Amino acid sequence: YIPELVLMASLQSYYYHWLNNPGLAESAFGKQMFAENPSALICFRLNIPIFNRCEKRNNVRMTQVNIQKENIALEQERQKLREEIQQAYYNAQVAASKYQAAVKAKEACATSLDYERKCYDAGKTTLFDLNQANQKWVKAQQEEIQCKYEFLIRQKILEFYFSD
Repeated sequence: YIPELVLMASLQSYYYHWLNNPGLAESAFGKQMFAENPSALICFRLNIPIFNRCEKRNNVRMTQVNIQKENIALEQERQKLREEIQQAYYNAQVAASKYQAAVKAKEACATSLDYERKCYDAGKTTLFDLNQANQKWVKAQQEEIQCKYEFLIRQKILEFYFSD
């Protein structure tokens, strides 16, 4: 918005050397550089923003708009991170519940298998029923292990988000 004053200065010199032209007289290097060929330039430029098609004002406004856009983008990223943390927390809670349910299911299947063994030993059930109870118990053990490791992974993800 304010006038601009620019000062430029320049000092130049050059050296001529003709190799294959002995007829031309050559001066010494120092004499040509500093005594015969100096060129100096001093320039002032004054820029008054009166009729600049509102360029400065528009540049300032565009910069302000860009700052607002970046602030909005930053806020969106914060919201996204907050949502990811909340989702990780809920996933950890669900994994903990699933693990507790799997532990109870395994205990129930172990009790059922024990009951089936006693009944088989007493001759009240068949080998088929005993094998089915055993398969259910093995499957419950597998689910418990899977739920345990899923819970541990979810817990580590939460630790990652809450670590310094």
